[in-house]
This record gives sequence, C-alpha cells and structure tokens, in this order.
Amino acid sequence: MEPIYSAWAGLIVIVPKKNGKARFCVDYRRLNNIIKKDAYRLPRMEHRLESLGDAKVFTSLDCTAGYWKVHLRPADREKTAFTTHAGVYHGLSMALGLTNAPATFQRALDNTSRTLT
Repeated sequence: MEPIYSAWAGLIVIVPKKNGKARFCVDYRRLNNIIKKDAYRLPRMEHRLESLGDAKVFTSLDCTAGYWKVHLRPADREKTAFTTHAGVYHGLSMALGLTNAPATFQRALDNTSRTLT
C-alpha cells in the first residue's frame, strides 16, 4: 500500500471471519459497476482433469494469497484506492473484490502452467 490522492477511493469494511478474526475489505461496488468486464473463461474442473491424460508426473502450486502476487499496472493502482482515518492509500497488487480479479488470476495461472510444459 502507498499513500495517494484518488477520486476512486472506496470505503473500508471490516468483516468478521468464521474464526473470529477481522477481515479487511474494500467496497469496490462503484468501480465494479463501471469497469469493462473481462470475458476470460474460467475452466471447468472436468476439462482440467481430462487434460492430464496419461501423465505420470504431477506438481502443485500453492495459490494461498495468490491474488497478492499479481501486480497492478501503475496506471490502474489509483482505482484500488481506499480511505482510512490516516489518509487515502492504494494497493500495489490485485485485490479481492474487483470484478475482473478471478479472470485475471486464472489467466496468470494459465500463463504459468504454459511455461511449465
């Protein structure tokens, strides 16, 4: 996170997790209403399993906190801005709650798996 001035600033929402801890969320509904939707298709699990064919060697990728590994383009960072009592900040990596985040993350996974084969 970096401090910034942005007309896109969303509100912070603190949501309780099942384990009782707090989850930091940003309300991106205004941004999601006007953003151009990404048409990248998410895969069907049965197609992914069929594509393994007769493979003998497998690997796995740990995608925990994977969204935070996808960096935002500098030109798009101001759109992820949020307000706090200490100022306005924006993210440096993709955030949960953005309408195109699942498609962007899937594209990154597909590109990664293509380079592994």
